[in-house]
Amino acid sequence: MKTIFLFLLSITGALEAGTMWQDYSKLRLVCFWKISASEAEALKPDFPAANRAFVAYEYQKIMKQADISAHLLVRISPDIELSVQSLLQDDGQDLAIITTRLAHLSAAKGFGDNHDVPRNVSGMNFLLLGPPAKSRYVSYACGPYEMPLPAKPRIVEPARRPPIE
Repeated sequence: MKTIFLFLLSITGALEAGTMWQDYSKLRLVCFWKISASEAEALKPDFPAANRAFVAYEYQKIMKQADISAHLLVRISPDIELSVQSLLQDDGQDLAIITTRLAHLSAAKGFGDNHDVPRNVSGMNFLLLGPPAKSRYVSYACGPYEMPLPAKPRIVEPARRPPIE
């Protein structure tokens, strides 16, 4: 009976959920990462439990405009650094923009990408780094997640190579 009541409430709109813009205090920008030896392994959305970092979204005014954003910097290895920024959009689509920049410090190269994602979903990237004899793949997935935080990301689109180099 309780299930039927909840179903009817959801149909009538009585259980209207807040948007990410309204619920930003419940959200965290969460990133997962790994280094793999093969492309097949890099494409799997399985990440070691220890390779997860997160930060809260913050509300601030920038030039008199409301801004809800989060910034995260992750040192994946001594020569690989991932910087991530996320901005919650207040445009009725309930999406977050996730901007990633992977720095390969020893090669003095950077790789960037943007993903528009809903809550509890990550955009995933993978990249081959290094010379052929010492090549390795780096994978990372970042998105806005509600608490409690997941042990692994939810990926709905295939992983892609960062388009900006």
